[in-house]
Amino acid sequence: MKRKNIILIAIIIIFILVFAISGIVLFKFMNKNDKNNNDSIIIKKNVTVITDKTEPKRQPIKVTDDELIFSENPHYSKNDVIVAGIIDAAPEGFIRRVLSIKKNGSQYIVKTEYAVLTDVFEELHLTKNFILTPNGVNETDSNNKSRTRNHDMFQNISYKKTKFNSHDTSSTTNMLLSTDENTGYQFYQEFEEEIEDNISLSGSVGFNIWEELTFDISHNNIAFGLALHNETDGELFLGCNKDAEKNYQKEILKKYLPAYQFMVSGIPIVVTNEVLLDINGNTTIEGSFGTSFGLESENTSGFLYDSKSGKVEDITDKNYLSDGLDWGTEAKMSGECSASALLHLVSKLYGCTGADIAVGISGNANGEVSTSVKKSTDGLNYAGSIDLAIEPKLQGTLVVSVPIIDNKLIEQPLFRVKIKPFWEKHWESSANWKIDLENSEASEDLELKNSYRTKLADVDMVTVPTFQFDYPDSWSITTEMLHQVPNIMETVTLTNDRGVEVTYVDLDSPAIDYGRTMYTIDVTKEADSAFIPGYIQAEDNSYLGNFIVAKIKVTGELSMDTDSEYTQVDGPVSYAVLPESYSGIQEDIRNCGYYKGFSYNYFPYPTGCAFFAESPDGTFTKEEEKEVIAILSSFKEVQ
Repeated sequence: MKRKNIILIAIIIIFILVFAISGIVLFKFMNKNDKNNNDSIIIKKNVTVITDKTEPKRQPIKVTDDELIFSENPHYSKNDVIVAGIIDAAPEGFIRRVLSIKKNGSQYIVKTEYAVLTDVFEELHLTKNFILTPNGVNETDSNNKSRTRNHDMFQNISYKKTKFNSHDTSSTTNMLLSTDENTGYQFYQEFEEEIEDNISLSGSVGFNIWEELTFDISHNNIAFGLALHNETDGELFLGCNKDAEKNYQKEILKKYLPAYQFMVSGIPIVVTNEVLLDINGNTTIEGSFGTSFGLESENTSGFLYDSKSGKVEDITDKNYLSDGLDWGTEAKMSGECSASALLHLVSKLYGCTGADIAVGISGNANGEVSTSVKKSTDGLNYAGSIDLAIEPKLQGTLVVSVPIIDNKLIEQPLFRVKIKPFWEKHWESSANWKIDLENSEASEDLELKNSYRTKLADVDMVTVPTFQFDYPDSWSITTEMLHQVPNIMETVTLTNDRGVEVTYVDLDSPAIDYGRTMYTIDVTKEADSAFIPGYIQAEDNSYLGNFIVAKIKVTGELSMDTDSEYTQVDGPVSYAVLPESYSGIQEDIRNCGYYKGFSYNYFPYPTGCAFFAESPDGTFTKEEEKEVIAILSSFKEVQ
């Protein structure tokens, strides 16, 4: 029994010893960690602190750029470093080095110069995180950015192209703005700006902003980083109801946040923040246009400075979530327009050193479009082409009005690399969008309801091209001939009430010039043609290139029997479908003996074809010009 008791007592003693030794080791380890933690912040011995808790007689009654004025002797010595937090005489705080003290009447004048953080801290390794609110700054855990975001709130914003009314200048915006104040964002702004009677810019933006400060000071070297993280959501709409050329910018939000200070081992560090929101609309537009796009993005922007290298490293991390740009016109548009929202953040230490950073999104549209009765390849009732892009905006400056971080740190630009658009799209109604556009523009008040197909291939049952052209009700077919004129395979004439004729001719051999008079003609492009040269009986005619509707003006005449040089004349005008390579001034053109018109109206396909318009007096009214260009533009080969 005694032996058992002895064994039990021995076990208890051993357990107590093990527990005690473990406790001692743990205590020493914890003390060591505490010592290391305390040693990670070392403040220089010549540093004095002033805060709003300091007794009034020890606070300056006035602060200038190089002086601190006290009502009583502060008993400073030369080279003392004074750090002030937020006080009445210095709402943004300061760091100063004492140069001298003298008494002036009842006041004590302390001459100072600006000092930097390495004059205050021997060692400092610290990271602080904040969230900005309309009421100021709240500290937060960098790993716990907890907040409530309502992603559905912006689904109430819509833009309907079909509602865009170029005649209603009183309401150019078709956005329904959310009125829910519980947006889940610290900052939220709705706006509707009437730039001019015919231009409006409107939308809604919500955003959250976090700030991170990093200090790493050791042996008079400092690494300092400032990063601003923001989340933005919203939508922007720009509407223009008629021709306009305008660049508009407005600051719709400007918020100076209360200065914030946090204590580091009794040293106050003061941070100032300012938030601005700018909107911009730029239009150089002929016609009417509306564009709308989302602003959703997440960005981290800032800088990191290392005094050892003297280099500033940009901090950028971008994530843009907007998925496209919506656009529309009620009639037609040519030119370019852009709209942007720019979030401007200015953050500084002691109001002296920090960053002025602006981040945003811009939506851009550039091109020519017109409403069309015919649907485009993707089903839209538009003709033309337009380039669309949503691109990020990022600009910034490292602000050093007074050195607080390091005397070698100077003001300099940030983010000097151009950022590419994160969403781009080239839209066109078809591969021949210029033809679509010209046909659409020519037929705004003109409907080409009728179509005609040449008949030679069907009647003769031969392998030759079949052509088609469209024409309005005000024109009629007055001539249809097959093999009825020497050397002419087929002729079709379309005529209006005044006798203006659009003629199709197919020759059985290349055209031969007849007549003793030669002409100088000016061939200029009026529109692209729908005609694309291809294969005829295995012969590739694509060498003819792009075809156009050309205006042909006679500018000179020469009689081969009597003249030695051309006489300048204001001659007749005609129109024709020709290869674009024929454009320019042409000489030695003679009348064609086969049929109406100048031989230059013909092109080899494969022997000789022509599709041209002439008037009885060599002139065309504006309406006739529009109609013949639309008819000639529609000319194409039926595949």
